Amino acid sequence: MLSSTPFSRRDCKQVDKLAKDNAGISVKELLDERVLIEAKRQLAFSQYSITDITEQLGFNEATNMTKFFKRHTDVSPKDFRQLCRMGLRQS
Repeated sequence: MLSSTPFSRRDCKQVDKLAKDNAGISVKELLDERVLIEAKRQLAFSQYSITDITEQLGFNEATNMTKFFKRHTDVSPKDFRQLCRMGLRQS
């Protein structure tokens, strides 16, 4: 049975060290990478609105997702979606 006790600061540091030792990046970076991959997938291939994708990924507001997405890709979610759709039409 899993304990309902939250991780201690020491536990978090150990998990982060394991991530860095095995993946070369922190747990936060791993999570950010996973969220970014899912955001790109949803934007490129789904018909969901950006607001719906924002909610599905757990962001409180679309502006938070837009800032996150632009920080990692240098383009807005809207522009990314348009670029993907243009590329799909040319294929």
